[in-house]
Amino acid sequence: MNRKQARPVNAKLGKICYVDTILEPVEEVLNSFGYYLANEDGTPLECILCGEDSQDLFDIAKDGVLQGKIAISWHKMQSGRWEVVACV
Repeated sequence: MNRKQARPVNAKLGKICYVDTILEPVEEVLNSFGYYLANEDGTPLECILCGEDSQDLFDIAKDGVLQGKIAISWHKMQSGRWEVVACV
């Protein structure tokens, strides 16, 4: 994924802020552009995120081919909702 391709994805990811789940809204944005969270071999990622305050770097893929990385950070607020920041 080059910068030109990443720009609209990041614009949509930037609208995610306070949510009830961490990965679901991020995956929805990626899927709307044909991408998905992936394992190192390009297969779809299945995982559980732990911790109330954390961050991680994930591979993203399209049609089984790795395309780049996405950084995701999350923080659980007192309300029980999550503050999520993500960018490719």
